[in-house]
Amino acid sequence: MRQKDALGRRGEELAADHLKENGFRILDRNYRCSEGELDIVAAEHRTLVAVEVKTCGLETPMVEAEKLMNKLRVRHLPVMDGGKLVGMLSIRDVMVWRQQEARDEANVLRDAMIAVRNR
Repeated sequence: MRQKDALGRRGEELAADHLKENGFRILDRNYRCSEGELDIVAAEHRTLVAVEVKTCGLETPMVEAEKLMNKLRVRHLPVMDGGKLVGMLSIRDVMVWRQQEARDEANVLRDAMIAVRNR
């Protein structure tokens, strides 16, 4: 089994466990239809939820995690390491990283301008 597949399965297991702990009954796993697949279908009283689990690993570049969060329109992304949940990346984490990237770029440009001026 590829590492990515194992990571995805473990993320699905954690999501299903979380739903069960919060009173949901798992109706189906890996439900397939003509439109695609849903990782988990669960219900609690009159609430039906369809879950598509996405995770990233410790080695996932921040820019890739940001793209995934934007594409999926999610504010949090579980971070896995060898099948173990090790953290949760939030949209705030991404914003802080982006701000630091912008500051670093501005500093490089400022230093380059100073170096050219002092020639």
